[in-house]
Amino acid sequence: MLVFFRIRNFKSIVDATVDMRYGEGKAPSGYKKLKTIPFLEYPVDGGRELRLSPIMAIYGQNAGGKSALLEALETLRLCLHDNRLRYRPNRLHPELRETVFEISFATGGRVFTYTLCYHQDGVRREVLTTHSGELFTIDHESRRFSFAPLATESYTEERLQAVLRTECCNAKGEQIGIFLAKIAVNYPGLNEALSDAYQFLMLGISTSLRNEFSAQFAINYLAHGLQDASHESAFQEIAKYLRRLDIDIAGMELLRNDESAEDSGEAEYRINCYHKDGEGRTVALDFREESRGSQVLFGLLGVVLCVLRKGGVLVIDEIDRSLHSVLLLTLVSMFTDREYNVKGAQLILTAHNTDLLESPNLRTSQVAIVTKTLQLGTQVRRLCDFDGVRNVRNFRKAYLEGAFSGIPFPII
Repeated sequence: MLVFFRIRNFKSIVDATVDMRYGEGKAPSGYKKLKTIPFLEYPVDGGRELRLSPIMAIYGQNAGGKSALLEALETLRLCLHDNRLRYRPNRLHPELRETVFEISFATGGRVFTYTLCYHQDGVRREVLTTHSGELFTIDHESRRFSFAPLATESYTEERLQAVLRTECCNAKGEQIGIFLAKIAVNYPGLNEALSDAYQFLMLGISTSLRNEFSAQFAINYLAHGLQDASHESAFQEIAKYLRRLDIDIAGMELLRNDESAEDSGEAEYRINCYHKDGEGRTVALDFREESRGSQVLFGLLGVVLCVLRKGGVLVIDEIDRSLHSVLLLTLVSMFTDREYNVKGAQLILTAHNTDLLESPNLRTSQVAIVTKTLQLGTQVRRLCDFDGVRNVRNFRKAYLEGAFSGIPFPII
């Protein structure tokens, strides 16, 4: 589960944090028996327990930096994936030289915090800690390099420092590779905690900055998430929920394309949808002929169902694209419903559709407002950070009236 993600000097962001920690003080009375989940409980080794939001709905005006927050998270994961830094500083603040990503997350009974600080020439600082202590520290400015918790009889501190020097640095001694990625991929059995951290960052978080999931991707994603279930069973699961959401399709069928189609680069599968015409006869249509909204919903369902079944963090920009308000509310509410969210799944989304703010399922810890100024860049404040905002308030009305800022003020 994601605890928080702090970003410094990235695109429109000077210093901002997406905070998933429950921020409302006392828990609601009888919360364990409520159908709606006010927060997710995560037990940590040593008796500590975290309370984390299952949803973070991020609102704000156009060009306020909502997408930049999610892009920062995707950028960190891409850096770890291919071991290549991506430097995209705030160009309106040339005095800022270093980009910093600091992410805290809970997995395997531990709470990790990973920090990556870099500039255009390479990594300046890289640190991985757990709630019980550090796993490694690399600080080129202070010349502090600590690998003791990772060291074994075969891989001593000196050998680990040699890995940093020979596999992560160039001839000038500048660190251009990421130590966490290098160790986790090339030495997977070295340290269980480090491997768990890397696996969560790579596999426990799913990001989509375009909200475009093809039908084939959705089927493959769900099949893999359901412990390699068949594509047919994954398809039927998505189709079942599509019908539950009152989409006007009488039936659906998954058909495999022949080998020649696969060789030509076409999709592995095609989907037929069946409708009744005006005389009651069944008419088959290719799924690509269905409405844009139906196609978007099919793709979203595959990803949402997978994350709900296996747990993890789903991050989607503009989740409301091509979706009716009622369907948007239904999809989002699955993450706060005990019947569906049984694995501690989290959803982070951006949207402009404010109908979601009237949902009784959203709490002050689960809505964030983005604003931007020249001096401070993109800023993020949850509703629980505003004075006097309670869960009984109509968030939508207050937001549109400008009570939380984060809205445009047109003068046309």
